[in-house]
Amino acid sequence: MSFPKTQALKFAGLLPPLRTRSHPLEISMSDLQEGTIRWGLQVRPGKIDLGLSKLVNYPKTVSERDPTLFRVIKTKPQIVLETIEREDVSDYWGFEVERVTNLADFLEESDDSTRIGFSRKAPSYHQLESDLKSTIAGTQSVLAVFGGPNHGILEFFEKERERVKSNIDFWVNTIPDQGTETVRLEEALFTSLGLLNSSVGTMITKPGFYG
Repeated sequence: MSFPKTQALKFAGLLPPLRTRSHPLEISMSDLQEGTIRWGLQVRPGKIDLGLSKLVNYPKTVSERDPTLFRVIKTKPQIVLETIEREDVSDYWGFEVERVTNLADFLEESDDSTRIGFSRKAPSYHQLESDLKSTIAGTQSVLAVFGGPNHGILEFFEKERERVKSNIDFWVNTIPDQGTETVRLEEALFTSLGLLNSSVGTMITKPGFYG
């Protein structure tokens, strides 16, 4: 089967699919268990598509455009669902994307997180690891800020340089002696977030499949 070019598939294949709890592979109705959480879409009044082999009855009205999160209350004699919010899920449920219009404002509003700016001009991660762990243990939250291949964080926000700078708690270099003038952003993301996960992940992450 071939698919024509379409804007909706512009980013298809850019990243490998995530095998998270929010992307279950089971499609059989018999695999459904009480307490299971799944995304669903109302395809017509009274019918919800949970990604199963058959549509599921649901008497209330939810969005026909945006997915709704459902928890399975009963499976017999018939499936009973309730709607929940992402905040109600105790396991990791994938990332969310949100556009921020002003970084300085966002940083100021996020003062309950440990705000980390990544820069090749900063001290190495290992030099700051002890202080980072101590601070993150208190906030239980991390906000990671990256620049780009052509401009660092402060170069991007030259007009609000001091506001941005004063609202970063730690400036860290996770690739010391990198040997190149710049590091690709995707490489910096994988390296830095992997290092953070290894160092402080147990303090801030939700359990996943094996948590």
